Amino acid sequence: MSASVSVSGLVHPLTYDLTAMSASGTSCTGAGAGKVTCSVGSLAAGASDTLNLLVLTNGLLQGTTITGAAMVRSTNAGSQSTTLGGLGVVAVEAGNGTKVVAVPGIAVASTKAKLSTSHASVTLTLPKAKIKVTKKVVTRAEALALAVSRATGTTLVIPPPVAVTLESLAPSAEPALCPPTGNLRCEGDIVQVVGNFSAYTNKADPIVAVVKFFYGTKVPAGTVYFLKPNGKTVDKLSTCKKTAGGYDTPCVSGKEVTGGSKANDTLYAQDTVYFTGKDPAMGRR
Repeated sequence: MSASVSVSGLVHPLTYDLTAMSASGTSCTGAGAGKVTCSVGSLAAGASDTLNLLVLTNGLLQGTTITGAAMVRSTNAGSQSTTLGGLGVVAVEAGNGTKVVAVPGIAVASTKAKLSTSHASVTLTLPKAKIKVTKKVVTRAEALALAVSRATGTTLVIPPPVAVTLESLAPSAEPALCPPTGNLRCEGDIVQVVGNFSAYTNKADPIVAVVKFFYGTKVPAGTVYFLKPNGKTVDKLSTCKKTAGGYDTPCVSGKEVTGGSKANDTLYAQDTVYFTGKDPAMGRR
C-alpha cells in the first residue's frame, strides 16, 4: 500500500498512523517512504478482509488531493495491483460541527471549541467486533475466473469506518428534544452525532458516546434524553441493563459523573451513552 499527496503539481509521500491502524484491527509495518506492508493471513476461497489505512493529514490545505496504490500478493494466486482514486481534503472551518472519519476502536471527539466556551461535547467510539455480511452470489464463469467458491452464506468482516459530524447545538435546534418553555427545557446545549451507523446494530457491542454538558458554576439536576429517529418523540435514558441479547440501547452506562472547576466556570455533567444503528441527538434536562 502506498499514499501520496499532490500540492501544486508536486507529489510527496504521506505518513501512516500505524498505531491508530493497529487499534482499529489493521496490522501493518512501514515499507519505505509513503508505503506500508500489511499481512491478512490465510483467507478461504471467496473470503474477504478489510484494511483501515490511516494517514496523517495535519497541515494539508483544503482542496489538496491524496492518491494511492495497492498491490496484493499471495502464495497460491497471481499478484494484483490497482490505483486508488484521489481523495480530496476538506478542512473544517468555523462552526458548531466537527467533521471526522470514525474508525472502529479509535475515539473521535468534538474538540473545536475550548472547554471554557463549549456548552456540550461528545467523544465517539465505534466497536471493533466483526459483523456478519452476506456473500455475493457469482456465476460459475466468475467463480472459475476468480478462483472463488459459489457457495452463499455469511462471513465476518471488520465494520466500516463512518464519516460523522459531531455537533454542539443550541436547544432551539431540536425543540422536540428541548421544548422552548416549561419544565422540560434543556439546561444546556444538546449533542448531535450524524453518520451512517446502519452496520452497527449489535446490541452486545454498541457504539459508545461520552457526552459532557457544561454549566459553568453549578450543575443542575438532570437526566439525558435521546431524540427518536422520527424527530418528534424522545426516550428518557435509563441505566443500561445487559441480557443474553445485549444491552437495552439506547441507555446510559454507569452513573453520571461531574467534573471541572467552579472557580474557572467549567463545571460539567458527563454521561456514557450506548446506542446502535441511528443518528442520536442528546440533551440533558
